[in-house]
Amino acid sequence: MMSSGIFGIPRRHYDVTFSGSAFPFTFDPTAFLFLSAFAITAILAVIGGLLFILISFGSILFGERIEG
Repeated sequence: MMSSGIFGIPRRHYDVTFSGSAFPFTFDPTAFLFLSAFAITAILAVIGGLLFILISFGSILFGERIEG
């Protein structure tokens, strides 16, 4: 996300290409490479968090009891 910001990609706007604006502006294609890499890693992070929760609760509910 920081590398996308270095290229000037706005973070809090739904359309980073400003497709309907009166004054068109184009970003360097490398900025979109970094933005898509961020999106892919964010999706992987969400999947990893969901797997952690599912495995944790699954082991609590269905796991073997450890006598200690």
